[in-house]
Amino acid sequence: AAAAPIMAEFVEKTKREKGNIWYGWDKVGDKLFGSEAYVDGDAVLAHLENVGPCIDKIFAGPCKLESIEFHGPASELEKLKATADSLGAACYAVDSGFSFMNVENGHAAPKELVHDPSIFHHPRSGRCQGCHG
Repeated sequence: AAAAPIMAEFVEKTKREKGNIWYGWDKVGDKLFGSEAYVDGDAVLAHLENVGPCIDKIFAGPCKLESIEFHGPASELEKLKATADSLGAACYAVDSGFSFMNVENGHAAPKELVHDPSIFHHPRSGRCQGCHG
């Protein structure tokens, strides 16, 4: 239950970010999975600055970060290197692929995509009850 208002704050803050493509939380047992994508590395950095207070709150109380990864083109990951290092994040350069991004919510379809899956452990209970609406 302690994580729920912080998660809601993350979502509200992220809704206003220009470079965000998607953002959300899933829970399975005592784990929270953050899944998000941005148009480029600069948008990831802007997001982390925007939600910095939320990150501090969630780490100070209900959750601990188990892992965080950044996936994207090598040129975009280079922009994230210092931040990734400070978070203990792994970076994975996209080798090949394609996307079918439509223009929605006023955002142009991205040329580069940076995906950030993260996993949090919610140790206060055996299960993550009440973490997400």
